[in-house]
Amino acid sequence: MARLVRLVPSERAPLLAAMSCCVAHDGRIEPEEAELLSAVAWTLGCPLPSPSRPPGERGGESAGESADETA
Repeated sequence: MARLVRLVPSERAPLLAAMSCCVAHDGRIEPEEAELLSAVAWTLGCPLPSPSRPPGERGGESAGESADETA
């Protein structure tokens, strides 16, 4: 973390955007992933990029369909 804090401000937003893409690559953002990303963003003093989906929501599901309903 100490090394990340030394980044110049213009490098912080692209880093967080790249981290966000990694977290969301599988179409699902786990609460632990969101928490870690938020902690890094807070440490860097840089707001998080806008999420494309709420944390934990899967992409590609039709309206009204969820993993809980398939059981």
